[in-house]
Amino acid sequence: MNKSFVQGIIAGSILGTLIGMISTPQKKPVQEAARKIINTEMDMGKNTRKVLKGIRRNVSQIIK
Repeated sequence: MNKSFVQGIIAGSILGTLIGMISTPQKKPVQEAARKIINTEMDMGKNTRKVLKGIRRNVSQIIK
């Protein structure tokens, strides 16, 4: 293998380990993250319904 490639892999591994050790652990439990995702999906559903409702109105007006 190319010497610089191996050195890059080693340097990346060392940097990744150092960043992982220095960075603070995740403070939020997984359940809170899951709730946020679910709420976001619910909001997206509401937005989608609003958009579809507007499209239906516009199409109905165009047809008339």
